[in-house]
Amino acid sequence: MFRGISQTFTGTLFGLTQPRISQIFHETVKKMSEVFVPLYIGSQAFQRHDIIHNHSPEWVKVLLPNAVAMIDSTYVYVQKSWNFNNQKKSYCQYKADNLVKMMAIMLLDGKWFDIYGPYFSDGYNNDELIWNTLSDDKVEDYENKDLFAHNQQLHAIFSKNDMFIGDRGFARCKGKWSLYTPDSICKGETQLSTIKANQTRCITRVRNAIERGFGRLKQWNFIGSVVNTDSIPVIGSIMRILCAVDNAYFSNLVLDNNDALEHAQYTIRNIQLENEVEHMEANTTGWKKANTSDISSIITSYDDNDVKQCNGEYSVRIAHAYLGHIQQEWSTYIHPDFPSTVKIKN
Repeated sequence: MFRGISQTFTGTLFGLTQPRISQIFHETVKKMSEVFVPLYIGSQAFQRHDIIHNHSPEWVKVLLPNAVAMIDSTYVYVQKSWNFNNQKKSYCQYKADNLVKMMAIMLLDGKWFDIYGPYFSDGYNNDELIWNTLSDDKVEDYENKDLFAHNQQLHAIFSKNDMFIGDRGFARCKGKWSLYTPDSICKGETQLSTIKANQTRCITRVRNAIERGFGRLKQWNFIGSVVNTDSIPVIGSIMRILCAVDNAYFSNLVLDNNDALEHAQYTIRNIQLENEVEHMEANTTGWKKANTSDISSIITSYDDNDVKQCNGEYSVRIAHAYLGHIQQEWSTYIHPDFPSTVKIKN
């Protein structure tokens, strides 16, 4: 799966027929799903007490006190099916391609709790509808046995007071559990309020782990490329195997250390601070265009620690690339009455 070697090439390499290679592949997937996977993901591998005390970093508890896990979906690209009905259901207008979706739950330390699917990628299977179905209390109404089992698993592990972290696609979910989701700009607003922006940063600071987790999973060639339609029935099993392998042999995506805890505490202490510059300085007249030499004295007054305290780790890493990308689109201004302030405008 990692090298992307075809079954035909594998058969030639080991002196086996292609049907025999296919049989071995499916037998291996079945055996790993029965023996290996339950040891590292799912309700047999994690209990609620273990999740809260051993898989919830302290700094995350500071930012989002009731959070227990993150949820998100990812895409697996598939070949265009000859079955018109399946082809229509697997076509995603957003991605303009044929694909299936997988819904994953990741614990706060970066360990996969479980992954569900595959689901078709049409409008009847967006993030909100999938999560509402998984978190619905009316489990007796389900005819799908797998869906029934997934629902029971979630309700057995997580309590009603637990909260999950999701992106904006989950903002209107109405299931059993409440969600931490980033705020959106309301009609008539040009930007988020300071408090909402800070709260959104807290969520994004934690939630980026699941995005990095999907990126690590897609290093496996099987799901990182286009999957053959014949393999669609086993995509769910293979994804669960890969998540189990990730939990068993790869390092945690989220570290729990003193630096992260101090940064989280600093964020919480300043989460209620209003943007005084926006009200006092930014709207005054007298600003004039400046070049790099004009603002160098202001920029050099901040050291690395100051920058890291006010910005997330990810934003610091991409700052140079981002500024290089937009430098032709923005102008810098300085004001004689505010020598320590720089105004940047697109």
